[in-house]
Amino acid sequence: MSSTRDFQNINVSATANIELLELQDTASDNIYIFGVNELAADRTVTLPLLTGNDTFVFEAFTQILTNKTLTSPIIAPDILDASGAELIVFAPDATPVNEITIANADTGVSPSIIASGVNTDVGLNIITKGSGTLVLNGGAALTWPVADGSANQVIATNGAGTLSFATAQVATINTVQTTTVATTTIATIGTTTDSTHFIDVKLVAHDQADVQGAGYLLRATFLNDTGTVTQIGTDDKLSFESDTAWNVATLISTTNVLIQVTGEAATTIDWRSLHSVTTVT
Repeated sequence: MSSTRDFQNINVSATANIELLELQDTASDNIYIFGVNELAADRTVTLPLLTGNDTFVFEAFTQILTNKTLTSPIIAPDILDASGAELIVFAPDATPVNEITIANADTGVSPSIIASGVNTDVGLNIITKGSGTLVLNGGAALTWPVADGSANQVIATNGAGTLSFATAQVATINTVQTTTVATTTIATIGTTTDSTHFIDVKLVAHDQADVQGAGYLLRATFLNDTGTVTQIGTDDKLSFESDTAWNVATLISTTNVLIQVTGEAATTIDWRSLHSVTTVT
């Protein structure tokens, strides 16, 4: 190699040794100097079979890579967008065994974000920052509870995007069978001292001869004043019945309200009621 570096082309045999390679830039005023490290053994560097002009990729030089397959790359700490701003930030655990799997899908099938890993049961945490909200499917921004509710509570909204656990209005099912005209209690509803209770009852009846039936809607309100229960107004009842002798009504018994049915003599009737109670104290 010329000491004045004024060459254009160099032919090097396959057995030649090049200890230092220097290339001039286009203006011939600076040079590229290629250096090497100490090898433990011979290494073969194979250039790809290019189908057009191309450029070497360097460690610290900003370049756009096209059609590259990365196998198990280590990316830390983040991925940036085209403007250099953070797009995805990774927060690795010191000893991870679980991760997420992102799966694409065929036509008509939705892609997936899947919790995966070593453990048999792996959850998936979605955590907002500060008072930020979670938006699903492009819908409303919702603020979710940060703690679990009590047993049998449900999630309710305040109508302004804030969700919380609330006690659901529970409906109680009761059944009874009558064979006479005697009045029979199908449900007993307790009241709370110094409170008002609105009772909503849906009741259906069917005789075992399969020739008669009935349906009832019954609503009634009761006041418990220091342990004394009185009815406010009267039963509001809507009846649909094959035999007008059949009946349903309420009855006060100490601090309880009884839902009672009346059947028919020598007739086996199966009754089923569904009631709910709304209480204000």
